Amino acid sequence: EDLPQARLLVEQMKTSFPRIANSEKFQRLEQRLTTAETVQSHLQQARVYLASNAVTKPEGANALAELRAAQKLVPENEAVQQSIQEIGNIFLTRAKDHHAKGELDQALAVTNEGLKVITESTELRVLQQQLQTEKEQQQYVAQQLKLANQQFNAGMLVAPETGSAYDHFHAVLKRDPDNKAARQGLETIEQQLVNQAVQKIEAGEFVAAKAQLDEASKYFSKTKTIRAAELKLSLAIEDAQPRVQHIVFSETPLVSLNTPQGYKLQLDRTLYVGFDYQNFEAERTQLQAVLMDGSGRVQIALKPVIINGANGQHYFDIDLPVEGFADGSYSLQLMLDNQQLIAGTFVVNKKAQP
Repeated sequence: EDLPQARLLVEQMKTSFPRIANSEKFQRLEQRLTTAETVQSHLQQARVYLASNAVTKPEGANALAELRAAQKLVPENEAVQQSIQEIGNIFLTRAKDHHAKGELDQALAVTNEGLKVITESTELRVLQQQLQTEKEQQQYVAQQLKLANQQFNAGMLVAPETGSAYDHFHAVLKRDPDNKAARQGLETIEQQLVNQAVQKIEAGEFVAAKAQLDEASKYFSKTKTIRAAELKLSLAIEDAQPRVQHIVFSETPLVSLNTPQGYKLQLDRTLYVGFDYQNFEAERTQLQAVLMDGSGRVQIALKPVIINGANGQHYFDIDLPVEGFADGSYSLQLMLDNQQLIAGTFVVNKKAQP
């Protein structure tokens, strides 16, 4: 619309036809023109305020106030509605900028401010709901992390079943699967449980160590860290088992395990045996020495052997009846609670030369 030209024509008509001013139709036309001029003035002033960033302040002298005044005159005016939408977009852009920077509180404040003045903005309303949801989640996550750290510091890693540090960290990840603090917290709990198990392994508390690792596996499955600790436990248990690593047979009494031993022995009635042992009970332990024929099917003699202390060397002998040892191969087993500790073989050849 060319409002200046329209105003010129109206004034010319009033000058040329003075009586037309009394016409209701003409008066309505002039009133519409005056309203349009006022709306245009408000729009122009609003653009001036927008250019100076006076969007909603100061009161009474800002772009929104001008647009609301124009809207009151002509609610359906498209130019006014579009300009109001532009102001809503200003708030929307500012809020999104804060949000992109991680400034959630500022983004929510700008959105709320925008909705106070542009209540009809659907985009601002949607953004407000999104930000409020994020804010609630942020508060929830912060609270859960606080509780998790409190329980961790109290040593409540995985117990009780509800309310442990593990539970609180896990609750965070249900809401925020990529939360670094919660993931690191769970990794620390796992490592702490494994460290406690390793301490028990080093103290020889193997049953307690296994229980600790089983507990860790229940929460963290078989991770690389847990598998490494289980291997350490297995090796420690194996290494701590009572063992006999070296056994010597002789036809003469032994005073050392370093005595050279030939493959064939010239035995009469007595076999002399020596062995070293480790990891036994500190008091006395009874073993069984079982002498078998070379096939391992016929038991020739059985003799209790008592050792003292956890580690050391022990010597004993086995006497056969009058007929003594016949030529042939033999094996001797040392047993503890029906479990073989070691077995050695030798050959009797009474014709062999020393």
